[in-house]
Amino acid sequence: MITGLSQTTAIQMKTTLTPELQQSVHILQLTGTDLLSYLQEQALENPLLELEWSSPSARRSAGSRHAIGPGGGEDDRLGRLPARGETLEQALLSQLRIAGLPADLYRAAAFLVGSLDGAGYLLHPLGELAGCLGADLRQLEDALREVQRLEGGHRGAGPPRVPPAPGRP
Repeated sequence: MITGLSQTTAIQMKTTLTPELQQSVHILQLTGTDLLSYLQEQALENPLLELEWSSPSARRSAGSRHAIGPGGGEDDRLGRLPARGETLEQALLSQLRIAGLPADLYRAAAFLVGSLDGAGYLLHPLGELAGCLGADLRQLEDALREVQRLEGGHRGAGPPRVPPAPGRP
């Protein structure tokens, strides 16, 4: 009888997810409504968590599972949260990029967007801006109409407004 000794080496790799990573994966897979419910449940269970809503109507209905919006459908509070760090100018420029405007009109509209203050008002009169851009006033007026059609972006300021010219009501 032959007796022998043999030795084998097997490499086995096992991946495990930490509890934090498992929670992250779970949260990333939730829909907006489910995420809202999850956050509300977590806030109820953990006294150190406090939810802050971006609008007063969302604050009023924070205790409800599903808030009903003005149109009768579910209120999508997460869709109304401001984008982190996005300015009014960035929001308007991103809308302009996808508007499909002719190149000269896009250039004038982008110039006007850069000439708005944080509240959406033009900083200078249109005639002065036309001179700076080297465009005629009519082209700048067309560009202004395009800019005014855009959504006010994440701040909810509405379309950019232009104060009346001096001497006009």
